[in-house]
Amino acid sequence: MTIYELYDRDISSLSLDDQLNLAQLILRKAAPDTVSTPVEAMERYTKLIDEAYASGPATPFTDQDFEDIKQVVRERSAQRNGKADA
Repeated sequence: MTIYELYDRDISSLSLDDQLNLAQLILRKAAPDTVSTPVEAMERYTKLIDEAYASGPATPFTDQDFEDIKQVVRERSAQRNGKADA
C-alpha cells in the first residue's frame, strides 16, 4: 500500500482538525525538536507533502528501503541513549 492509498482509505475522511492533529503527532515523532505548535506542524507537513509530490510517482517499499529506515531508527535511538554507534 502506498501513502496515497493509505491517505485515500483512512485519512481523507477525517475532519480537518483530526488531520492536523495527526500531522502534528507524526511530525513530533519524526522530528521532536522541530515542531512545537499546530501551525509549525502544518507548515512542516505541507513542505513534506510538496517534496513527496515533487519526487515523482509513488513506488512500493523495497526490502532495502526497510533496512535503510531501520538503520536510521537505530542511529537515532543510539543518539538518544548516549551510545556512540548504532
